[in-house]
Amino acid sequence: MKGKLLAATAAAVIFAAGYVPSQAAEPLGKGMTMYMQMGGNAGDGATWARTNGALAAADVFGIKVIEQYSAWQPEKMLEHFRQALAAKPDCIGIMGHPGNNAFEPLVKQAEDKGILITVGNSPLTKIQQMYGSKGTGYAGVELYAGGAITASKMLEAGLKSGDKALVYGLLSEAERGQSDKGLKDTLEKAGVKVDYLEISAEVNSDSSLAVPVLTAYLAKNPGVKGIGTQHGGVTSVIPASCR
Repeated sequence: MKGKLLAATAAAVIFAAGYVPSQAAEPLGKGMTMYMQMGGNAGDGATWARTNGALAAADVFGIKVIEQYSAWQPEKMLEHFRQALAAKPDCIGIMGHPGNNAFEPLVKQAEDKGILITVGNSPLTKIQQMYGSKGTGYAGVELYAGGAITASKMLEAGLKSGDKALVYGLLSEAERGQSDKGLKDTLEKAGVKVDYLEISAEVNSDSSLAVPVLTAYLAKNPGVKGIGTQHGGVTSVIPASCR
């Protein structure tokens, strides 16, 4: 089974480079089932793009994908993993938001059953090191570097030393918080005065709830020159907060 998955992965790279498999060929993943954690809510922001990409790949490779939406709640992700584990699929795609300690015993159960696990969006470095030889990889950016790039773009846009900026993020969330750390550290190293607000669980689930939070902050801080976040959903509502 894992041989098929490795072959499918290699084929995916070729396909991404522009090679389209012959329609006459049997899909490399035919008969396989994968449970995949999509992150937020169906149809929102980055979740929509992730779902479309997953379903397009599934169509090409003949894989049945079962979508799971958690509204970005770590406990819901763990619950979904348990549900997937009970169904005994070929593969489960997870997100790292709950952290290594929460996921490790569950991933071990899956690996013991011969179920391949891979990670997306937010890494689980310890688990990836433990099971990398069995196919557990990571699809996503290096989070600290991604946050630093965001900060660099804010500086390129005109934010400068002495200016005040807000970082609205999830520093408390395991490895996921490295993205906001990279953003905050890079701004501070450039001399920007950074305020930090933690995104609440409610806002994490429903980004529209960020609007009154940011509106209130801006009302109290009229001199702020920039807002930085690594949360895709919150990014989409920032314009409404700044009117």
